[in-house]
Formats: sequence, structure tokens, C-alpha cells
Amino acid sequence: MRPMTRRPVMKGGYFPSILDEFFNEMEWPAVAKTSVPSVNVLEGESSFTLEIAAPGLSKEVFNVEVEKDTLIISAEVKQADVKEGEKYTRKEFSFQSFKRSFRLPENQVDVEQIEGKYENGILRIVLPKMVEEEQKTNKRVSIG
Repeated sequence: MRPMTRRPVMKGGYFPSILDEFFNEMEWPAVAKTSVPSVNVLEGESSFTLEIAAPGLSKEVFNVEVEKDTLIISAEVKQADVKEGEKYTRKEFSFQSFKRSFRLPENQVDVEQIEGKYENGILRIVLPKMVEEEQKTNKRVSIG
């Protein structure tokens, strides 16, 4: 039997982590997990930029689509099979698939010019704004 570990709790006290040890030692079935990565949205003068935190992936797993007025960003990640003869005594991290969608501002994004780049665990999607035609300041209105 292992010695009981204790964790600090509020006000400097301790509580035995018997349940933590029990659940950490259980073998959980492999279940397809999904998660939602954190996203920053920046608005500049000429574009919107989405920064999606997705460390540990490769650019090939990402799928970026526009359907009507919705931007859909997803990543499909397959779990690596455990090789014969390998047995994890503890496995606390895994790569997870995700899907996020964002409603685009109406008539403000040039969908044909959207670009993406994955670097240092951050997926950056640049959404250029539509160029507004120069508004005429003078107009003659004919009355019928």
C-alpha cells in the first residue's frame, strides 16, 4: 500500500487525496475525446485575425471552410495505437479533435482571400475585410 498523499486546500489545511489515488490508478477506457481550443479574435483596419491555440498538431490535420456566412475550423486527430508489449502506467495527455465555428460579419469578409498559417502551436486565420467602394458625396436625384 502506498503512503497517503495530502494536498493543501483553502486556509492552509490538508485533506487526504484517497479518491484522487483511486481514480488515477483506474484504467479508463479509450474514448474519443473532443475539446475546444482557446481563440483570440483581433480586428485590424483591413482584416480580422483568429488565433487558435492548438499545440502539438501538424498543419495537415486542420480543415478550414466557409459555409454561407459561417467559418468552420476543425482538426481530426487520430490516436496512436499502443504497440504490442507497451503498457502505460499513467497517461495524462492526448491529442484531441476539435471543431469551432464563427459567424462572419455580413458583407464584411472577402471569403476568396482568407489565408491560414500554423506556426509554433498557433493556427492564424486572416480574414480580409471587403474593400468598400468609394462613396460618392454628390448625387443628383431625378424626380419622376
